[in-house]
Amino acid sequence: MRKLVTILAVLGAFGGCVAGPEDGTLPFVVEDGKEDDFLSLTGQEYVLRGSPRVTLEAELASASPEAVEARVHELMGLKNIAIGWFLNQYLMEKDSDASNKTYGGYGAMVRDGSYKSAAARAVEGAPLTWEYDVELLVGGERDLLSEVPLTTNPDGSRAFELVMGNPSNDELARLETNHEWYRSAPWDGFDPSSLAPERIERLPLTIDVEQMSLDAWPDYRALVADGVLDIDLYFGWDYHAAYHVSHSREIFDWLVSHGFARPEGVSSFDQLAHDSGPLTRTIKADGREVRVEVRIIYGKTGTASDPDTDAGGRLLESLARDSFRQRDVIAYSGHSGPFYGFALANWRRTEEGDLDDSEFPTLDIPANRYQIILAEGCDTYHLGQALQANPAKAGGAYMDLITSTAPSNAASTQTVRSLFALLFSTDKKGNHEPHRYSTMLREMSSNALYGVHGIDDNPHLHPYADPATTGQVCEAAADCGGGSACVVRAAQTMCAPECTADDGCGDGFECRATASSSGYLQESRCVAQARPASDYTRVEEVIESAHPYADGTDRTWTVEAPAGAVALRLHFARLETESGYDKVTIMDAAGRVLAAYEGTLNELTTDELPPKIEVHFTSDSSVTGWGFEIDHHEWR
Repeated sequence: MRKLVTILAVLGAFGGCVAGPEDGTLPFVVEDGKEDDFLSLTGQEYVLRGSPRVTLEAELASASPEAVEARVHELMGLKNIAIGWFLNQYLMEKDSDASNKTYGGYGAMVRDGSYKSAAARAVEGAPLTWEYDVELLVGGERDLLSEVPLTTNPDGSRAFELVMGNPSNDELARLETNHEWYRSAPWDGFDPSSLAPERIERLPLTIDVEQMSLDAWPDYRALVADGVLDIDLYFGWDYHAAYHVSHSREIFDWLVSHGFARPEGVSSFDQLAHDSGPLTRTIKADGREVRVEVRIIYGKTGTASDPDTDAGGRLLESLARDSFRQRDVIAYSGHSGPFYGFALANWRRTEEGDLDDSEFPTLDIPANRYQIILAEGCDTYHLGQALQANPAKAGGAYMDLITSTAPSNAASTQTVRSLFALLFSTDKKGNHEPHRYSTMLREMSSNALYGVHGIDDNPHLHPYADPATTGQVCEAAADCGGGSACVVRAAQTMCAPECTADDGCGDGFECRATASSSGYLQESRCVAQARPASDYTRVEEVIESAHPYADGTDRTWTVEAPAGAVALRLHFARLETESGYDKVTIMDAAGRVLAAYEGTLNELTTDELPPKIEVHFTSDSSVTGWGFEIDHHEWR
């Protein structure tokens, strides 16, 4: 499975869920791409395209075509690394005291390794020079296109010029871990204004928005298939205020206060060691017991995992590798950054204990076993491609990865607690309440631009719902089983499992938003597919407010289909009201609210309604708008 996430608030005892109607009424259905591998509520992915060049060494002028092709291909890979480095230098947010603070700074970063390169072609009139087309992904804020200085090409594409460095071929090849060329002057903290023109290259790039993944659930069934949900949590070494210790303590105490048993032989946090074993708790998931195990691992001074020593660093990295090999969930919270991975030990005293992104493609990760990975640290977005390059998780299969495209909040454990709420929150009876990734991201995103990679093949149907009940006649949610509600559509009540996309619903059904009796939108659910327009008879009858409408408007219209009709639907040509105060409410003959519309909506066709309904428009005592116009209705 491929996944990506954000979660709602962590509530008491990992409890709490989205509240449904409290008035006993049933929710009703509200009527109204491309696959990807990233979902974020606050961030956005962008596609960048350009045509960089590489130049061969003079001694290859008489080399064989095979040798030339091999060297060109090698240089393309090295050039892509350089493009990624300088793009990050340009796009990433700068500190106020940064030496290159005037060079870009837009809160975005490259998804390292996302490059797609086409075959190279010789450049006419430029011996030994080859050009190729490249495409790569960037993650950033949703207003990035309004921040980066762009021009418009004749074909309508948006473009900008990347002013980047021009390292030599020998420099580009220097990629020894922690001693790569880009970690040395003048390339680290790159500032083009300080370099001679011959050290500068200008690369035109186009930029466009990449479509997001659809919201989904983690594959809970896969996580608990063996009856155990095991989680290893790492806090990386911190130079600010030893957060690796204080945050470990905070999560330890938090888990204990929420029903987790301490590891055997550990009566308090101070006794916790890297080999102490997990904190444990038992929950009920889909009617059966599941044991949740959480191991907390951090560099503990004066012990075998001392983060200030080579031996401690090696141990921490070895433990992390073991976690990737064995656990359902691997969570890291600590320092990170472009071209860095997990900083487990004190890098100021040892070069050991760092699990770099370059090592992720070779990690021993189980194939065909679903895992969730949290990379909570500054600018971890680039790790998405590094892990998806691992053959065991090719293309993100069987893996969800949560990352950030901006600095995270090192002073808080909120992100970790949000992940835990996603995974094992329960109701008061200890029953697991599965959350969607969007729920988790909503809570995480208060501090950074979090997103989830690899969720296109995640479940789009509530994990505990029974698809066989979809569309069955019901009177209440209890008739439908877990994960389902009893909803109203076309004057009928039917079982409707919660969903995030049509493909979760099965043949003949689609995923549609529902609303409470007061008209507020709720979760989406699987209902029978809408009928084609050919099934309806159109009636050209206009129902409209004044334009603009007056304060204190309170007016009702009745719409009724001919005798024998089973349903009708309305078409709003235009609706513009003061959101939150002035609205159009649709009610059935018994006065039950079926839908409510406000704000700005154009060309909206409602879901099927009963054959007789009332349209009620009200406005408050101040601020008006254009109003609304229903230009026709249809019945069948």
